[in-house]
Amino acid sequence: MATRTPAQIRTARRNGAKSRGPKTPQGNNRSSQNALKHGLSARTTVLNSESGEEFEKVRKSYVDYFRPANPVETDLVTEMAAARWRLRRAWSHETAILDYAIEKNEPGIQKEFLHCDPLARQGLAFLKLCDSSHSLNTIDRFESRYRRMFDRALRNLLQLRLQLKNCKTNPSPPRPPHAPTPPNPVPATPVAVY
Repeated sequence: MATRTPAQIRTARRNGAKSRGPKTPQGNNRSSQNALKHGLSARTTVLNSESGEEFEKVRKSYVDYFRPANPVETDLVTEMAAARWRLRRAWSHETAILDYAIEKNEPGIQKEFLHCDPLARQGLAFLKLCDSSHSLNTIDRFESRYRRMFDRALRNLLQLRLQLKNCKTNPSPPRPPHAPTPPNPVPATPVAVY
């Protein structure tokens, strides 16, 4: 990398000082995604390149199925839908990465083999990815994370419902009001204990 001259540095600083950032909501939304690499650890559930309507369909299908009875249950059901959405994203990334690797390997395969069936092409692409890239390991790690998120939210939802059901069927008997206990009398003379 070439060293910049002092004049270039001053010009870059002057130009940078003029920038006031994006002006429109769309520009703000776009710039908030600038550091996004793969979307697997995104802070938002739906990325700009994804359909918010499709996510809402997934969320609504979970709400329709589980029929949450209160805001806590609604949060758990939404968490399940978000985990499933992100898991589907990971599957899409894995497919895209393998498709790309298969296409990228094609010239080498044609040189090396007279005939290579599609399954062998997939295997060779997978092998090359495993040897040269951490992408499949990263996707696998996020898939596991999303499955755990889904399972934990489902387990918490079922546990909450069981607790609420138990409270309704076996209400605790009312407790009597707390009565103060009388103070212990202090003996006037020491008592010998044998």
